Amino acid sequence: MSTPGSESPHTPHAAKAIPFASGRLDSWKEIAQYLNRDIRTVQRWEEACGLPVHRRPSGRLKGGPVYAYRLDLDAWLRQTPSPVLEKATISAEAGVALRRKRLWAFWVPVAVFTLVAVGATVWRFARPKATAPPLRVVRLTSYPGLARQPAFSPDGKQIAFSWNGENQDNFDVYVKFLDDGAPLRLTSHPGLDGWPAWSPDGRTIAFWRWARGTRTVEVMTVPALGGAERKILEFSIPPQPSGNYPGLAWTPDGKWILTPYKPDTTVPGRLALVSPETLEIRPLTTPPERAGDCCPAITPDGPKLAFLRSSGGRILNVYVLALGPNYRPEGEPRQLTRAPSGAENPMWTTGGREVLYITSRDGERALWRVPQDGSRPASRVESLGPVGVGWATSGHGDRLAYSDRPSHPALWRLDLQGVERLEQILSSSAANLDPEISPDGNRIAFISGRQAGLRVWISGSDAGNPIDIAQTVGPWPGPARWSPDGNYIAYECQNEGNDDICVVSARGGAARRVTRNPARDTLPSWSRDGKWIYFTSNRSGPYQVWKTPADLTDAAAVKLTMGEGFNALESADGSTLYFARSRFSSEIWKIPVMGGQEKRVGSFEMMFCRSQNYAVGRDGIYYVTAPDPEHWFELWLYRFATGKSESVRRIEKRIGEGLTISPDGHWLLFAADEARNGDLYMVENFR
Repeated sequence: MSTPGSESPHTPHAAKAIPFASGRLDSWKEIAQYLNRDIRTVQRWEEACGLPVHRRPSGRLKGGPVYAYRLDLDAWLRQTPSPVLEKATISAEAGVALRRKRLWAFWVPVAVFTLVAVGATVWRFARPKATAPPLRVVRLTSYPGLARQPAFSPDGKQIAFSWNGENQDNFDVYVKFLDDGAPLRLTSHPGLDGWPAWSPDGRTIAFWRWARGTRTVEVMTVPALGGAERKILEFSIPPQPSGNYPGLAWTPDGKWILTPYKPDTTVPGRLALVSPETLEIRPLTTPPERAGDCCPAITPDGPKLAFLRSSGGRILNVYVLALGPNYRPEGEPRQLTRAPSGAENPMWTTGGREVLYITSRDGERALWRVPQDGSRPASRVESLGPVGVGWATSGHGDRLAYSDRPSHPALWRLDLQGVERLEQILSSSAANLDPEISPDGNRIAFISGRQAGLRVWISGSDAGNPIDIAQTVGPWPGPARWSPDGNYIAYECQNEGNDDICVVSARGGAARRVTRNPARDTLPSWSRDGKWIYFTSNRSGPYQVWKTPADLTDAAAVKLTMGEGFNALESADGSTLYFARSRFSSEIWKIPVMGGQEKRVGSFEMMFCRSQNYAVGRDGIYYVTAPDPEHWFELWLYRFATGKSESVRRIEKRIGEGLTISPDGHWLLFAADEARNGDLYMVENFR
């Protein structure tokens, strides 16, 4: 079995292809790159060895004159003996040599004459130019379960990562050499351990520990060779449904650890420096009210810090902060990116000239780069194609690592009568989110990325014959909600940079904008009489519940909640308005539709879930908790009659966004994803 770097000169290496690229290759150039050969050689393989290349009918399809499928090429490589390939390759090279020889016979006299005429000028321009080696992708792990959140050691020879183990029962921190060897397990705590970060001397690894089922986060350290753990810091933040955001970084001198920090519930989450020796805590950033900072990345020489800030909403973007002596802030942070769907995972290139980050365009996640001084617009790293999650850069900047875990939630139906049958009704290679059952129970609306970007779709109650009815949803649109008569859909739309509420006919057609405000308006729902649309907005600062007339555009909206509020839903009789108090891991509160005091409902909390993960029925509120979000979640019913919660069912899947109940209360729909495997990959020769 070959290992990276051990291939013979005539061994194709299709395994070097980016794991997320398209399954079809659309030109001789792409086919040759995939097979790691020149174009003439692969054309010779087609002629002599039957390489499975297809011709396009002229003028009928987009793309080059030929195309091939990667699966076909891989199968052909396995079935074709190496001596046959070698012979064909040598034959192709011999043909090239013969043609070169004939050309030399003609051109040598001309070249001599030219040399006499122009002398050293010809020599200067004829020198061969060095070509940069191509990107090469290498698999680092092939373990059962999910490996994620890689971090390179300072010398670039090892990688630390989080893995849920052979039994896939708990995430712990591991270390392994890049070239070979079994992983060394460093932690064995029942909490969720992740986001390791190496100290500059390579002796210590800092990491986050999330106490399962709580809001408590601990910053820990452990020797890189194994040994006793040490707690550096503890604080409380709302548990997030996703764990793909890096949490820690070391200063270049190794004296400080940079971490998100929230000293109490009255201040936004900020970045702080904590000393692993003295445990001193020093705040570093001061985000605006209702904002928050995370994901620090510091340049190797220490003068600049890149991080993510959510400026009063759910959209994160990259900011850069200049640092002075002893890492004191100099001036205010400067916003570097303005990605419509937000940014993830900031990283520095060699020398700190550019910042790398992940963002989504047209429903596809990709790696982008932007100069740290903003001297030119951000550009996509085209050679990588679609990307995975949890990226890291090596100290020299020529290597990247990531996890390839795909996440494509499907829509599931749970019958609440009898045996509580669970059935998947819709899946695709893209995410399907936020289902909503129509008032007559015969149709569903949902958000899907099955075409470019996230769009509103409608199908039958069995998810058959889906049609696309709206194309202008925002980057994280939330559910599309039916009007009480089933004729219209309200959803979050985006135009000219604003996130507003739009209404479109359930049959499709032009959408009508209901709100028009520079703030973000999201999570719409209808009153039972169809006269009002409730929505969540930060137009007065914090996110609160508002309402506006359904049949008007840009009417004066009315604020309904004093505190924060998300995803408001009316009771079946139209007398009470329920809402989530926060975006993640929320309590449910209520207020009379006609106005009055806000009160908490029960004592439950939707742990590790979003505000869309509850539904109001006639008998009570269905909601979800996910104490172990990578493996399972539990569906609950809070009964109005008893004021108590009872478990409905534990479901061995990863919860997605959205929960809806049928009008007769007989079945539920929700988005969920199978617990998937995921490996680590490394990109070499990155520039």
